Amino acid sequence: MKTHILVLIALVCATTAFAATPEASREITIIVSPFQPPAERAQQQTTLQKFILADAPNGAHVVVWDGWALTVVCDAQLPRLAYDSVNARAPRVAAPLATLGRWYASLDGQPAPAGLKDSSAIKVPEALAAVTARPATGQRTIVILASPFNIVPNEPSFSMLEAHYPSDAHLNAGDKSIYNVADKRGRLTNVVVLWSYATENLWASQNHRQLVSRWWCLYTAGQGGTLGAFNADTPQIMLAAASANHRAIGEYAMNPDTALVMHTAAQREVPVRTQPRPAPPQPAPQPVAMPEPPPAPPVAIVTPPPTPPVSPAPATEHEPTSKPTEAMPTVSVPIEIPKPAVGNIGIAAVWTAQPGTDVDLWVAAKPGMPEAFWNRMRVPRVTYFRDIRTAQAVKENAQWRAVWEYIEIESAQINEPTCWLNLYAGKGPVRGIVRLQFDGRVVDRPFEFNVTSGNRGRDANFPARSRSPYWQRVNLMDFLQTSSAQTAGRLP
Repeated sequence: MKTHILVLIALVCATTAFAATPEASREITIIVSPFQPPAERAQQQTTLQKFILADAPNGAHVVVWDGWALTVVCDAQLPRLAYDSVNARAPRVAAPLATLGRWYASLDGQPAPAGLKDSSAIKVPEALAAVTARPATGQRTIVILASPFNIVPNEPSFSMLEAHYPSDAHLNAGDKSIYNVADKRGRLTNVVVLWSYATENLWASQNHRQLVSRWWCLYTAGQGGTLGAFNADTPQIMLAAASANHRAIGEYAMNPDTALVMHTAAQREVPVRTQPRPAPPQPAPQPVAMPEPPPAPPVAIVTPPPTPPVSPAPATEHEPTSKPTEAMPTVSVPIEIPKPAVGNIGIAAVWTAQPGTDVDLWVAAKPGMPEAFWNRMRVPRVTYFRDIRTAQAVKENAQWRAVWEYIEIESAQINEPTCWLNLYAGKGPVRGIVRLQFDGRVVDRPFEFNVTSGNRGRDANFPARSRSPYWQRVNLMDFLQTSSAQTAGRLP
């Protein structure tokens, strides 16, 4: 009996990253845009059909809204089935799925207003107000599948174009701002908002992304709700819509900002000081011997000195192709893998392969937050201490603790961070170890890349990386199933 219980606990830990709640939300509202590019529109229609047919909780009420026209696209009330399956659901949701298909088909013949074609825009304040006009009877999940930039054609000064975003003063500006929430307190009580947009490439900079995600987090929290996801990984967000126990992507305090303005998310720039190379030493001029004049000449003849030899120009040093380092902030690198502070999590990686093989860690404090990696070494709650750029012979290296790539997450639970490995550059198969330090324990897990080259960090966007052979997701919950005994330096 005891063995069965332990097996059950292990299976639960391996299949969930969050503690389960008694029941997931059964009231799910999905807001979409009529201005998507055709390819994205077709993919989104397939995603919604699959969600209603297979992924939505048994007995859920799923309503799809047009976030610009502020109208209901389709309304699917799933019955509670004793045996829930796609075949059992299909005849019961055939009518709303047909309505959904007709709406998507109708978009091909509708010209978009000026400036909105392929924008994936919705009227965010109006859409959230429309879908919550009826108070939630229990937990409600709102999934936004649209652009994170609010566009206001009739009042363009409020539009979030060209990296503009509202100041915090808009939240309490009354009728002076469309972003006012002073009269909407409690409107999103018991509501979690999960927001997915098309691609991470739409951001002008990482600073732009952080400022806009912070703004929508404050806007949601100001109405009593929770912004539980904000990223381009639509499949994961749709799975999250069918789960429970969501947490906010961040906790922010309003700035004492009284200016009712639209800020611009400027590119952050840090001056980089480079130590100039010393000039090569110039060769000393060769002494020139002056010949003696011939005896008693009628006219003194002086032979001109020979031209000093010209020193050849110093050979130009070859700069190897490597990751750019100019933009990296200075980080104090510990000599050995440090012991994380109480409440922190340390993640390290080391690998063996041919020289020049480079594996990178990509880590976020939790889903939806920015990731730290070799070119962005500090993000909220995560510090990238060391970037190792070649394989190491750990067994032969007396300083083996100094050759591990290392990241540390502040004040984190084991089920919160996201961790990925990327084969940046490679020569032949790669085998290595990911080491996790948490709660006083040290646990190792092996990894392997069966490819012969790297992809230099490409395919980083979701969901491309989840399908790429150059990326591997590291589920930290899996480490709970591994013995906490330290296996220092033992590669698989």
